[in-house]
Amino acid sequence: MNDTSGNLNYTEKLNYTVHLLEDTYRFYVKNESGANVTWLGNKGNVVLKGVCISQPECIAPENSFRVKNSASNTVAYIDSAGNMCIESEGCSYKSESCNPVNDAFIIKNESKSNMIYIDDTGDLCLTGYLIQNGIP
Repeated sequence: MNDTSGNLNYTEKLNYTVHLLEDTYRFYVKNESGANVTWLGNKGNVVLKGVCISQPECIAPENSFRVKNSASNTVAYIDSAGNMCIESEGCSYKSESCNPVNDAFIIKNESKSNMIYIDDTGDLCLTGYLIQNGIP
């Protein structure tokens, strides 16, 4: 519909989902300037400034936070732009539990329950949400 000046006017209805993340304790990954690019929280949530990708081999750029296996090979990383690469499965979230069978980098809650892990095969498990293109 046009108004009297010839401008097109229309209304568009959009629906958004808002997740309130209440992680009291957070493990921050920062870039070289000290800015937060990712956090992993005690409620099982992960906020990435970038995106999560899953691929057969993760070759970490300089200045990345790396998870390595026992042979010192990188199996997952978070780079200085806040992108996460994992070598196993996919970037899924909301798991029932996160109890790794392999060695792992683990984030626990106050009750010492595992909330997030990245294991030595590059598998990511989290009990909360994975927020991509977020504000860590």
